[in-house]
Amino acid sequence: MSVADERLTFLHAELHDAGARSSHQSLALLPECVLHLLDHSLAKGTRVGFGVPMTLLDYGSGHSTLVDWVGRIIDAHHKRLGVMHVRATTRELWEEVLPSVTFVMERYGQGMLEGELVAAYEQQFGVAKWPKTKVVKFDPAIPKLSKLSVTEAHFAYCIDVLASVPVLSRHMGTPVRPLANTLNLLAALSRGIFMVTPNSLSPEALTHQHNPHCTIMSGEEWHETLKLYWSERASPVLSRDMTAVAFTSWEPSRDVQNLQYQFAATYGLIDRFPQPSADLPSARYRALKALQNHKLTTIFENAQWWAGLHPGATLQQGFHAVLQGVRLPIAEGGAHHAGSACDCARGLNLRNNPQKIGFFSRSGNF
Repeated sequence: MSVADERLTFLHAELHDAGARSSHQSLALLPECVLHLLDHSLAKGTRVGFGVPMTLLDYGSGHSTLVDWVGRIIDAHHKRLGVMHVRATTRELWEEVLPSVTFVMERYGQGMLEGELVAAYEQQFGVAKWPKTKVVKFDPAIPKLSKLSVTEAHFAYCIDVLASVPVLSRHMGTPVRPLANTLNLLAALSRGIFMVTPNSLSPEALTHQHNPHCTIMSGEEWHETLKLYWSERASPVLSRDMTAVAFTSWEPSRDVQNLQYQFAATYGLIDRFPQPSADLPSARYRALKALQNHKLTTIFENAQWWAGLHPGATLQQGFHAVLQGVRLPIAEGGAHHAGSACDCARGLNLRNNPQKIGFFSRSGNF
């Protein structure tokens, strides 16, 4: 079955070849990726640290080293995790690996190069000899990663991928459904999966102004879609990138529900749409500047959706941390004033009052 769109795969390959996608950029999600693996190990018996080499699947993230770091951290702590696993909670497992995650995140935030970071980590925490976690990468846009080499994985990661997979396309002249095929494959391949999918346009531009994100759905629509493939158990989890939504294929523990807000307060928001530099070519600058309005719309909608699922979110410092600095222009009585994106979590329903929204709609072109 076809899990990729040939035309979009070619265009994505151009981005990789041009170096537009950094292998280091996605380490911002390392805390969540480690936490959800640990939580799944308790909920579904992945048996982290039990002396059996584990297979992690990195689905569609190209040369990203994110999942490599997950494996490196698990390997460094596998003995203690194995001892703790019998009676520990997710929080207790997390506290065991926290020194490693903190070490990496601090140096990643300082801009340390990948090779230097690996060397510093191994000097501090050692090099695991066995069991060695096996990380399998699959990405149809990279020739050497375009063949799937496993039939089963203990756990899978699908980060910033699904928005680039079309719902309907053609393969060798035959209509195909790449998104449905991809989700079917992921559900069959892995015992558990952590997914982060943007529901916004991409700040990256493909050839001829094609946007890499061809499948944009609301958080609710993604949730309903994913439940079709994971027996109604697909569960939303908090995304520190509020232009994206995140899910696990099982119902996370209460520890995850609490720690995700702690992560947001500790590590802050992930901003894929920084203000463009005036040094950029004029056409690129204008395109990115226009995307700022789209960004605000998406953050508002995702925050409102999350607060609807979790009314107590408005009391969490971490929830406000991922919205910090985001301002929504709101018109009241003919006068404009700046309101926080957190207003949506306090009951301000702009969706039902479109005349109050002073920015582009989701469907608008830029």
